[in-house]
Amino acid sequence: MNAKRIGSGGGKQRLREWTAGVIWQSPAAAIIRRRVRSRLTIVCYHRILSRKPDVPTAFDSLIVEPTVFEQHLEYYRRQYKCVTLNEASNPSNASNGDHRPRLVITIDDGYWDSAANARPILDRLGLRATFFLITSLIGACEGPWYDRLARSIAHLRRVNVDGAIDRHVRSYHSPSIPNHWIRSLMERRDLTVEAIVGEAKRLDPAFRAAVIDTTVASAESAGWREDGLNRIMTTEEIRQLADHGHEIASHTRSHPILPQLDPDQLRDELVGSKQDLERIINKPVESLAYPNGDYDDQVIASARNAGYRCAVTTESGLNKPDVEPFQLHRVFVSQARTTTRHGFVSIPLFELELSGLADTIFLRKWRRR
Repeated sequence: MNAKRIGSGGGKQRLREWTAGVIWQSPAAAIIRRRVRSRLTIVCYHRILSRKPDVPTAFDSLIVEPTVFEQHLEYYRRQYKCVTLNEASNPSNASNGDHRPRLVITIDDGYWDSAANARPILDRLGLRATFFLITSLIGACEGPWYDRLARSIAHLRRVNVDGAIDRHVRSYHSPSIPNHWIRSLMERRDLTVEAIVGEAKRLDPAFRAAVIDTTVASAESAGWREDGLNRIMTTEEIRQLADHGHEIASHTRSHPILPQLDPDQLRDELVGSKQDLERIINKPVESLAYPNGDYDDQVIASARNAGYRCAVTTESGLNKPDVEPFQLHRVFVSQARTTTRHGFVSIPLFELELSGLADTIFLRKWRRR
């Protein structure tokens, strides 16, 4: 199948394709494949969505088109034993004679396209995935805070309402907030919208909430409206996923940066989201994804106390048999990183990404979301 070309420039892409091809035609390929067979691979997706030029989206690198997603799944089905995260973390689950390497498909956040686009492909191919949901937004039209902030800033930039955010946000300014944050919202055009959201993640949670509220209000006064593009699944859509054998798991209640929270807030996010989902599916919820991949010892202890069995991070790589269950690594699967410059999925590129070595070979790190 073909897919639209996205991603990096032609020269860089050609170099990546050439590098992957050389590696998989060399003796190193056998060593890499042995490494993969001995470890658990957890792949991470966010949006399974068709791109529309007239519908701007934030975080474009997180979008994988359905045709490409299906090609990925077909490869997983041939090469791996695909299990849910709950199954992978349960030592009582035997291989049943299937000695292929194990792989877990995870999809973060719980957007509507997980149910509308991802589930039909998974079901048709007989595969199950683990879906991490933000529970406070179940059934709501509005998207998560980072999407609302990104899209409202992008709208204000498009309509050239210079200073609109600046005027609103100055009323929330405090000495603990650096001046460059105020300027970055509209005046620092060298910063991408994604970079601005990244800076927002480091802010005090109360200040960040005020920034989001005023930024959205400014965008709405300039004509922006929520359109449901980033809505989270409904209760019924979640139940249908569970009924089809997929694992429903927690991505907290509001997707905060967990180490920034006090113990009571942390417990509410972890215990509350678990209870929210268990009420919907009437099954135990035992897996967790840390929002933005951020965690510390207190977060791990709180997750254990809340009754989770395991948690995934955004740290790239594969998982050895003795991996700490609350520090599981994942492989971020990008359409741009797995397709050629002509838009086709490249098996050498795809295998290199799944090996967990692409970040090292291409001298990059998975940018945390």
